[in-house]
Formats: sequence, C-alpha cells, structure tokens
Amino acid sequence: MTCLFSIAVHEEYDCVLDMIQNLNYYVPECYIILHIKQDFVFDVKNFSKFSNVFINPEKFMTGYVDGSLLYVHLSNFLLAEKLSLKYQYFSIFGSNQLFVKKGYENYIKQYDCSKAQICTQKDLYGKMNYQYTRFFYDSSFPYIPKNHSFWCAPEGTFYKYNLLLEFIEKSNILDYYNINKKFYLKNNFKYREFLRDLSKLFSKLKLLFLFPKVLLKYTYANEEIFFPNINQLSKNSNFGDNTCYINWENNLNISITDIKNIRENNSHFFSVKRVDRKYNDPIRKYIRETSTY
Repeated sequence: MTCLFSIAVHEEYDCVLDMIQNLNYYVPECYIILHIKQDFVFDVKNFSKFSNVFINPEKFMTGYVDGSLLYVHLSNFLLAEKLSLKYQYFSIFGSNQLFVKKGYENYIKQYDCSKAQICTQKDLYGKMNYQYTRFFYDSSFPYIPKNHSFWCAPEGTFYKYNLLLEFIEKSNILDYYNINKKFYLKNNFKYREFLRDLSKLFSKLKLLFLFPKVLLKYTYANEEIFFPNINQLSKNSNFGDNTCYINWENNLNISITDIKNIRENNSHFFSVKRVDRKYNDPIRKYIRETSTY
C-alpha cells in the first residue's frame, strides 16, 4: 500500500462510514486504522467488509489539547507494526476531513515528508504560540531542540515509513508512551483537564516557567510538535506541502467554492477540513454527491 491513514474517531457510524468510502475512493492504495474514543459506543462489526480497515483495540480517553492525540497515533502505528502492514507513508487524518481530489498518492511519493514551519514564540498573526510556549518548558521531549523545532497542524501531513520508524527509535518515545499511558484513560480525564486549565492561568500571569515541567505534556497538542520534527531527518530537505486545505481566513469553515477551486487548480491540496460531523451536512453531502462512492 502507498499509505496508512491514522484516525481518531468520535462521531456517529454513518459519518465514519462516509469517511472510509471517501478515503477508499480517492486513495485506493491505503490502509485505515481507526482509534475509537474510550467512552464511545460503536459497533465495529459493520466495518468487517472493508479489508483495508482496522479497528485499534486499545482505547484512550481523548480530549482537547491535552496530548492524547499523540497517544492515539502512536498506538495506531504500533498496531500496524503488530499486524505487519506494509506501507510507504504514514498519514494523520482528521475525522472532520475529507478528500475532494485524486492524485494524493502520486504527490506524496515525490517527497520524504510534509513541510512544517519553524516553531517560534509567536504565530503568523503575532499572537503567542500556544503549543510552542508549553513545549519550550516541557521536559518530555529532550531530543527535539528547543531553538530549532518544527510545528504544524497534523491534518494533511505525511511521513515516509522509514523516517517515522527512525524518529521513533531515536526519540525513545515508546518509553514515554508506556510510562504515561495510564494518564490517558478515562479515570484521569478530569485530571488532564484541570492541568490544562491551570496552565492557562499560569500563562496568563506570565508564570508558565513555574509550572511543573513534567506535567506540561498534558496541557497542549504535542502531536503538533512531535510528528513535524521528523523533518529533522530528511537529509536533503525533501519536503512536500501540506495536502489539506484549511480556510484559516473564514473561521475554518469550508465552502463549496473552496472545493471547486481545489478541484480546478493543479495545487498540492487534495483534502479539506473542517467538514461538519453530520452525515447530511451540506458540504459533506456535496462532496459525496459530486464523487462516485
């Protein structure tokens, strides 16, 4: 297979089925691994008809900007290793993301991985970078240089399997994964929420440097730091552009005009986000009806 899509799922069955059909139509040479949120009731038997879809038996209680998605994607990667799945690229895919154009496989095959931007204390709009300020004081990732680290939103990213494997081995991230796993189960969900909100207070008071460094990993989306730093291993800086279009100028809302523009232009965008997690959402329905799946 060309790629493996790693996905965190927390929506209704019909939307997940719609996403799988979308992926299989636009990227037929793929594996799909779904991680289902710990407290989510979901009948996985209905997906047995898809030979390329695998349900991760390990379940974490995912939350908002609390480090849980790093666990999800590492767990999905480990399941692929256990199943001996053979693929060239590891791709992180959002459950509110859909493909709208073919050609993804041919595009990513030209590159080692997707491009990320250098982490700075301020974002593109001059505001303090929420993820970086916490990463800067976080003691959990000593192998990622603070003064030259990468950042990007995970949707639309892709990484060569060999580079991902090398980065995982060099970083000893699996030690971190095994030691802290219990904190991403349901009984510790409120604990993570408390730490995240407390870190916001520390940050507001400009005292984040006093926050316990070993606890900062529970207060931000560290998957937006960890995976992009695979860029450090690309010897020739052979980076492709991010393949998912996100309309940052329109409050992240995707329009039919956006989709038409992507389909008509020879750009590096092949998917869009955010698509509402409702089966009959107008944008989701438009994508489905203008495709043949």
